[in-house]
Amino acid sequence: MGQIQVPKKIKVEDFPSDQQGLISKLGYIYNDFSEQIYYLLQKGIDFTNLNREIVTVTVQLDSSGKLTNPPQLKYNLLNKPQGITCVSASNLTNPQIYPTSAPFVSWANNNNGLVTILNVSGLQVNSKYSLSLELIG
Repeated sequence: MGQIQVPKKIKVEDFPSDQQGLISKLGYIYNDFSEQIYYLLQKGIDFTNLNREIVTVTVQLDSSGKLTNPPQLKYNLLNKPQGITCVSASNLTNPQIYPTSAPFVSWANNNNGLVTILNVSGLQVNSKYSLSLELIG
């Protein structure tokens, strides 16, 4: 795929004088917008441009590995979450004990802008964790 070229600007002086008023108004809108899109496509897309968000939640597991406090998360996505990925897990009970595998989050989507965490696999039992979760819209 080729690179997108720098957009040409609409210049008032390129048009007859009787059209310059209208062209000035159109150029004002178009030039700014096309420049923003161009720079966005030049590796300007970052996390804040995506329909995703990072939330931090604390969970505690009992001796059987079940959550003792299934948390609910309020999200600010444009639509209901399609997935949740755990991007980091810190053991608050004992920082020297690590997850046994990459944490996988099972969750339910409530219809009131909330997600309920049902289970997190890969975490050590009898431990409290701080999880950074990426909610994907």
